[in-house]
Amino acid sequence: MSDMQTATRGWSDFSVAEWHRLSEISQRHEPAMRLAYMKAVQSRREVDTLALRNAITLLLVEVCDTSASVYGMVFNPNSPIYLFTIDRLVDKFTRGINLKESKDAVKSILPQGLGVAEQTSRLDTFGLDARAAVRLERMRQEGKSDREILQERNRSIVLRGNIISTTETNRIVNQSLIALWRDNAENELVAKARRRRQVEYRGTTRRRVMNQPHKTWMTRRDDKVCKYCDPLDGITARLDAEFDTRYGVFDSPPIHPNCRCFMVLG
Repeated sequence: MSDMQTATRGWSDFSVAEWHRLSEISQRHEPAMRLAYMKAVQSRREVDTLALRNAITLLLVEVCDTSASVYGMVFNPNSPIYLFTIDRLVDKFTRGINLKESKDAVKSILPQGLGVAEQTSRLDTFGLDARAAVRLERMRQEGKSDREILQERNRSIVLRGNIISTTETNRIVNQSLIALWRDNAENELVAKARRRRQVEYRGTTRRRVMNQPHKTWMTRRDDKVCKYCDPLDGITARLDAEFDTRYGVFDSPPIHPNCRCFMVLG
């Protein structure tokens, strides 16, 4: 990232350093998220929630521990807010692998008159998104061979694994930050933000910028940043508020599959 890019976006040296720190943490943990997905899909049964919980916990602890040092906060891993956050992240990851939408999409195009066993087999969409699941069912109806269908399924699984690992790793990073800020609600920096009712905006059509503690949306600023996230780079919101974007309101990134955006405090 060049100095010109930083100046154009108006990022401080602190924000740039945070971007690098969170990026490095995320990249180190993405393989663990990918492995959790691949193991689940290969078993074709269920997610190893214990292994997944351990992987998510390790990432949350690293984000919160290092962020607490950066922001002058306290990180107590035994606080209920972190345990609650981990539970929600495990559930989100698990539901992302076994999407009800995928099963429903295939069910809507199944031929009439299938036996129970055949219908159950075709509705096995574990690990697939709706588009891939429908594509495989179309291949069956077109008479493609089992080998061709298996090859396409394996290809779809690899692609889905990459998306899941990127999206969910970033979700964990950002939700870990929110948990840390909420757990430090009595911290002077966070408390100031909670006393104000005005949401702060920057980089949007709402130009009312308030001088108060806030969270700032950051893209990774490379050639992979999508057309949806690029306009959000630099928008801000009060710590306990949601980001007001052109796509709706979000407490943190990600906003779509493969979203790699982060947040920075202050």
